[in-house]
Amino acid sequence: MSELNDYRTPEEAELARIFCEVMNLDRIEREAAYLELGGNSVSLYLILEKVKERYAIDLDPQLFFKDETSSLRALATVIARQTAVLF
Repeated sequence: MSELNDYRTPEEAELARIFCEVMNLDRIEREAAYLELGGNSVSLYLILEKVKERYAIDLDPQLFFKDETSSLRALATVIARQTAVLF
């Protein structure tokens, strides 16, 4: 998996860890899009469950399929914004 210091925020690092674990990846770039990584409905379900478990939020699954929000960086930004509202 990528080194934690490759990522700019804790959310990016944690989401990268989740993606790598669920999708059996060694590394994920910040701008990598979910579908380009080989994402499917099963991996999406598992990722959403792990994000919910870790952050206590429900991400909209459609975010993973929109060009502007499907990258690791963009998804991590959504997580950061949603969790900031909670705390």
